[in-house]
Amino acid sequence: MINNVGTDIKLQSNRELIECLAECTDLGKITSPIGEQKNNVDLNMIVSIQDKSQYRVRTATDKEPCCITGIYEASNGDLVISDCNNRCVKLLNKAYTAIHQVQLSNFRNCGDC
Repeated sequence: MINNVGTDIKLQSNRELIECLAECTDLGKITSPIGEQKNNVDLNMIVSIQDKSQYRVRTATDKEPCCITGIYEASNGDLVISDCNNRCVKLLNKAYTAIHQVQLSNFRNCGDC
Protein backbone atom coordinates (compact mmCIF):
# COMPACT_ATOMS: atom_id res chain seq x y z
CA MET A 1 0.00 0.00 0.00
CA ILE A 2 1.23 3.49 -0.84
CA ASN A 3 0.26 6.34 1.47
CA ASN A 4 0.60 9.77 -0.12
CA VAL A 5 -0.77 12.78 1.79
CA GLY A 6 -3.89 11.06 3.10
CA THR A 7 -4.58 9.09 -0.09
CA ASP A 8 -4.31 5.31 0.14
CA ILE A 9 -3.60 3.37 -3.03
CA LYS A 10 -3.70 -0.42 -2.92
CA LEU A 11 -2.84 -2.80 -5.75
CA GLN A 12 -5.14 -5.81 -6.06
CA SER A 13 -3.22 -8.67 -7.70
CA ASN A 14 -4.79 -10.17 -10.80
CA ARG A 15 -5.82 -13.63 -9.56
CA GLU A 16 -6.21 -14.94 -13.12
CA LEU A 17 -2.58 -14.04 -13.85
CA ILE A 18 -1.36 -15.68 -10.65
CA GLU A 19 -3.37 -18.85 -11.47
CA CYS A 20 -1.96 -18.84 -15.00
CA LEU A 21 1.61 -18.45 -13.76
CA ALA A 22 1.08 -21.26 -11.26
CA GLU A 23 0.39 -23.63 -14.18
CA CYS A 24 3.51 -22.63 -16.15
CA THR A 25 6.50 -24.94 -16.34
CA ASP A 26 8.83 -22.63 -18.31
CA LEU A 27 9.11 -19.07 -19.62
CA GLY A 28 9.16 -19.94 -23.31
CA LYS A 29 10.99 -21.69 -26.13
CA ILE A 30 13.92 -20.67 -28.32
CA THR A 31 12.58 -19.67 -31.72
CA SER A 32 14.01 -18.54 -35.02
CA PRO A 33 13.49 -14.95 -36.21
CA ILE A 34 10.45 -16.08 -38.22
CA GLY A 35 8.86 -17.84 -35.26
CA GLU A 36 9.63 -21.50 -35.95
CA GLN A 37 10.58 -23.45 -32.84
CA LYS A 38 14.21 -24.60 -32.80
CA ASN A 39 14.70 -28.08 -31.38
CA ASN A 40 18.24 -28.46 -32.66
CA VAL A 41 20.02 -25.62 -30.85
CA ASP A 42 23.80 -25.97 -31.08
CA LEU A 43 24.93 -25.99 -27.45
CA ASN A 44 28.55 -25.66 -28.59
CA MET A 45 27.89 -22.36 -30.35
CA ILE A 46 30.21 -19.54 -29.23
CA VAL A 47 28.39 -16.70 -27.50
CA SER A 48 30.04 -13.34 -26.95
CA ILE A 49 29.24 -11.66 -23.62
CA GLN A 50 29.71 -7.90 -23.52
CA ASP A 51 29.25 -7.36 -19.77
CA LYS A 52 28.69 -9.38 -16.62
CA SER A 53 27.18 -8.39 -13.29
CA GLN A 54 25.99 -10.36 -10.29
CA TYR A 55 22.96 -9.43 -8.21
CA ARG A 56 21.42 -10.97 -5.12
CA VAL A 57 17.88 -12.13 -5.94
CA ARG A 58 17.25 -14.28 -2.86
CA THR A 59 14.11 -13.31 -0.96
CA ALA A 60 13.13 -13.88 2.67
CA THR A 61 10.74 -16.68 1.65
CA ASP A 62 13.32 -18.67 -0.34
CA LYS A 63 14.11 -21.99 1.32
CA GLU A 64 16.86 -23.07 -1.10
CA PRO A 65 19.75 -21.30 -2.84
CA CYS A 66 18.49 -19.55 -5.98
CA CYS A 67 18.93 -21.35 -9.29
CA ILE A 68 18.02 -18.96 -12.10
CA THR A 69 17.09 -20.97 -15.19
CA GLY A 70 15.21 -18.39 -17.25
CA ILE A 71 15.01 -14.65 -17.72
CA TYR A 72 12.68 -12.33 -19.61
CA GLU A 73 12.96 -8.56 -19.98
CA ALA A 74 9.63 -6.73 -20.01
CA SER A 75 9.12 -3.70 -22.24
CA ASN A 76 9.47 -1.40 -19.21
CA GLY A 77 12.90 -2.85 -18.33
CA ASP A 78 11.75 -4.99 -15.40
CA LEU A 79 12.93 -8.61 -15.42
CA VAL A 80 11.00 -11.81 -14.81
CA ILE A 81 13.26 -14.65 -13.71
CA SER A 82 12.53 -18.29 -12.99
CA ASP A 83 14.08 -19.74 -9.84
CA CYS A 84 14.11 -23.52 -10.22
CA ASN A 85 15.19 -24.46 -6.69
CA ASN A 86 12.51 -22.33 -5.03
CA ARG A 87 9.85 -23.19 -7.65
CA CYS A 88 8.87 -19.61 -8.36
CA VAL A 89 9.10 -16.69 -10.73
CA LYS A 90 10.32 -13.34 -9.45
CA LEU A 91 9.76 -9.84 -10.75
CA LEU A 92 12.85 -7.64 -10.50
CA ASN A 93 12.78 -3.88 -10.95
CA LYS A 94 15.41 -1.95 -12.90
CA ALA A 95 17.64 -1.93 -9.80
CA TYR A 96 17.48 -5.77 -9.86
CA THR A 97 15.57 -5.91 -6.58
CA ALA A 98 12.90 -8.61 -6.25
CA ILE A 99 9.61 -6.72 -5.91
CA HIS A 100 7.19 -9.63 -6.33
CA GLN A 101 7.32 -13.42 -6.29
CA VAL A 102 4.81 -16.09 -7.36
CA GLN A 103 5.15 -19.69 -6.21
CA LEU A 104 4.52 -22.27 -8.96
CA SER A 105 3.14 -25.56 -7.71
CA ASN A 106 3.74 -27.34 -11.04
CA PHE A 107 7.27 -25.99 -11.51
CA ARG A 108 9.48 -29.05 -11.97
CA ASN A 109 12.79 -29.36 -10.16
CA CYS A 110 15.33 -28.94 -12.94
CA GLY A 111 18.38 -30.38 -11.18
CA ASP A 112 20.63 -27.99 -13.16
CA CYS A 113 21.98 -26.20 -10.08
